[in-house]
Parts: sequence; C-alpha cells; structure tokens
Amino acid sequence: MLLTFLVFLVILSVLILIHEFGHFILAKRYGIKVEEFALGLPFSRPLWSKKNKDGMIVAIYPFLFGGFVRLLGEDDDSAKIRKNPKSFAHKPWKVRSAILLGGVMMNFLLAVVLLYFYLSLSGFKTFLPEFVKYQFHGASQKSRVLVVDVEKNTPGKLSGLSPGDIIVAADGQEVNTNTLSSLMKEKAGSVTRLTVYHQVPLQPKTISIIPRISPPKGEGPLGIAISDVIEVSYPKITQKLTSGFSLAFDFGIYTIKILGVLIGRSFSAHTAEPIVSNLSGPVGILDQINSLLSFGGMEALLNIIQLVSVMTINLAIVNVLPFPAMDGGRLFFVVAEGILGKKMKPKWERYIHNVGFALLLALMVFITYNDIGKILTRIFSK
Repeated sequence: MLLTFLVFLVILSVLILIHEFGHFILAKRYGIKVEEFALGLPFSRPLWSKKNKDGMIVAIYPFLFGGFVRLLGEDDDSAKIRKNPKSFAHKPWKVRSAILLGGVMMNFLLAVVLLYFYLSLSGFKTFLPEFVKYQFHGASQKSRVLVVDVEKNTPGKLSGLSPGDIIVAADGQEVNTNTLSSLMKEKAGSVTRLTVYHQVPLQPKTISIIPRISPPKGEGPLGIAISDVIEVSYPKITQKLTSGFSLAFDFGIYTIKILGVLIGRSFSAHTAEPIVSNLSGPVGILDQINSLLSFGGMEALLNIIQLVSVMTINLAIVNVLPFPAMDGGRLFFVVAEGILGKKMKPKWERYIHNVGFALLLALMVFITYNDIGKILTRIFSK
C-alpha cells in the first residue's frame, strides 16, 4: 500500500505542477511578477518555502490536493496595481486570458507526451471501453470482446479467462460481441483457440477452450459475461506521427460525449445517480492505482500511463469549465470584461470565487464519501 500511495502522490504532484507551470511560464513570458509558486493549498503554514532572488516564493503546503501560482495584481485591482506594468491587472484581457489557459494547455501537452510513450510501448495500439459510439481520428478502429465476468465451473473459468481479458479472435477468425456467441455455438464440443489480451495490447496469449453444447440457461457456451471494447490502432507511419496528438484530442472529446450521455440519463431519470456513480476523487483514484499496480511489470506501467493521460485531459476539461474558482470561471470574467469593456467590482468577483471554491471543497468531500462507500461495498460483497 505504501508503493500505491507514493505512486499516487507522484502522479498528483506532477499533474498539479505541470498545470501551474503553464500559468507560470506564460506569466513570465508577458513580464508579470510571480509572487508565489506552490504545491498544495494554503490552509496552513507551508511545510517548506524558499524565496528566490527575484522575490518569488516557492512553497509546499500540507494539503497537497491542489496548487497555485500567485501573480502580482491577480486579486488586487487598485489603481496603483493597475499602473504597475509587472502586474496581472495591468495587462490587456487577451494576455490575461492566455495566462489563465496556460494550465489547460500544459495538461494537454503532458497527455500528448504520455500517449506517445504509451503507444510506442504498446505497438501503437490501445483498448478502450465503448461507453458511447465514437470514431477516433487518424486511427484504425475495431470492436473487440471484453470479458466482464466469469462464472465458476465453466469452460471460461477452467481455461483461465478472467475479467479484463480482451478476446480478439477465435481459431484465427476475428470476433466481436455479435459474432463470438454464434461462433462458440458452432464450435460447441470441440477445442477452440482464443487469442486474448489482458487489458493492454502487449503480447497476446492463446487459450484453448471447449464451448459447452448445452449450457445452463443464461450462461452461454463459455460461461462469461461480455461487453464491447474498442481497439484503436495506428498502423501507418503517418498515423504514428500524429497519434499522440490525435489520441489526446479524442480522449477529450470522448470524455465530453460520455459526460453528456450521463447528464442526459440523470435528467431522464430525475436523479444524479448516473453522474455520481461515475465520479472518482482522490480515494477512488488511489484504489484504482492499487488495482493497476497489482498487475505488475509492463502491464502495470502501461495502465498507469494511460490512467494519468486520461486524468490530465479530465483536469484540463474541468478547469476550463466556466465555474467560479476554476480557471474557466476566472476566464469568463476576463473575457466578459474584454467584450463589455467593463470589469466587475473586485470584491464581488472575489466573493463569487470564494463561494465556488467552498462548493468545490464540499463536492470533494461528497465524492470521497462516495468512493469510500463503493470500496466498502465491494469488500463486504465478496
């Protein structure tokens, strides 16, 4: 568990620092004075801090689930500050907008780098659950079979199939969820060789299995529950060259489409359960990392890299939403000022952001409570 926590801490720190570095580097680019660059949220005294020659404080705070870059004039709109050419408030609204978007851009670039690394190790191929119909750009795409569950004392269990396995072929013939069942009925009673990956596209294994002629009702010839999974690959040189950028872009659009479907289901059912059940906070992510590390070796590494890629894309999406206290919320006020030519009173803007921050903390507490509940339910249901 110590290794899991250390990996989690490293991942969280990298995601936050990369995001804040985006704000930092653009602030420096436009000549704005950076007063503090910190990992963690300033609810208490820093664990460690140091002031550089230019007066910038670098600090680490105990509450590590966050970070910030404090710029001169970011929260002070006095006449004196507005006249200071090194202040955030002095800069045109387009420059301030670019700085606010810096974190999101760095998150996207991190995802691109990680995905190039992942794809180079996986033969430029990945498997993704098919939550919604989506065509990935610049890629070859096929539907495969994901093993969701395996019943006891069935051909699937006896052959070594396990949840997370991905079946791509039977006796050399490619299969999907529509063709696997009918093919297994045809081959009932005879030895069939399945080509199987486990979660990530490393070297596949061949499993020999004998489908049942007369299976119990509801189980099927193999005794497994299956679902759709997408195989996304980049076989051509031109596809490989753009694969990191295109997959990072697709992860973002795919996530937004999934979120749209969940919101639609929530409105239709008049309950937030579809959204809540799919949200994960620090505890849920910690649990997921622990599960992925249990695979060991290259499989664990690839799963972790893909998880971090998805997390950094999701962080970018969440941050750009026009919600108070988020980058998108601050961006909303800056753009509104640029379009309307009038700025909201700083005290009202601060009040709105403070309320938004309080709501975000409350949401984090709720998600953490929900994560703990899901983990306990899983443990006691075994």
